[in-house]
Amino acid sequence: MRDEFNSRNTRVYNDKVKYPQGYIPKIQYWNVKLQEALANGEWSQAEYCMKKLQYFVGSQYVKENQEPHNHIIAGVDFSQSISQLNNL
Repeated sequence: MRDEFNSRNTRVYNDKVKYPQGYIPKIQYWNVKLQEALANGEWSQAEYCMKKLQYFVGSQYVKENQEPHNHIIAGVDFSQSISQLNNL
């Protein structure tokens, strides 16, 4: 896979390549770490693990429930504009 960079010259990753199984392995990992931290009474570590879990569970939810947006550019939905142009 060729490295791709955006306009700020930072690496652009494709989530399908980076996480082929989704975020489930990350969720499982941080859940184990959370259980360990709770068992040992490490409250700050438990809080850190919960933040990680919140991020990855949210990301997995979005991945599973996101509808493909074919006409969104820079966060702007151009679906209506494109359909109007197609009707001309």
